[in-house]
Amino acid sequence: MTAETGRLRHRKKGRRRAAISLTPLVDVVFILVIFFMLASSFTRTNSLGLVPPAQSRASGTAAVDDVLVLELLGQGRYKLDGQAVEAGALSAGIREDGRRRILLRPLDEAALQDMVTVLDITERLDLDAVSISVPPPETPQ
Repeated sequence: MTAETGRLRHRKKGRRRAAISLTPLVDVVFILVIFFMLASSFTRTNSLGLVPPAQSRASGTAAVDDVLVLELLGQGRYKLDGQAVEAGALSAGIREDGRRRILLRPLDEAALQDMVTVLDITERLDLDAVSISVPPPETPQ
């Protein structure tokens, strides 16, 4: 060892910057995009076309002979043209009547589920028009 080489050469132990590769990050993002594309559905939800009832100035609602009136009483009870009908027989009662238009009249006690049940039945029966009649709000006297 010479005098010059006798000394040990010390390297600076500074931190080297590691080169960060973005390739694994891009791969993970690509896999996530594919996963969410496969997990989601792009189908349209089914919707019902509801026709608002025509109103007459004299009586408040139009009375038409070809319209079947269905009253929602609440707690799964219904009246089909004034006749009490059980929830299980509702579909058969509407089908037997033969009229293609229906007017729904929910009372205050009727739940939203009662309305959804009736709308599902009318969709399955492929009725021409379904209208919902809501009573006007009571005015204080």
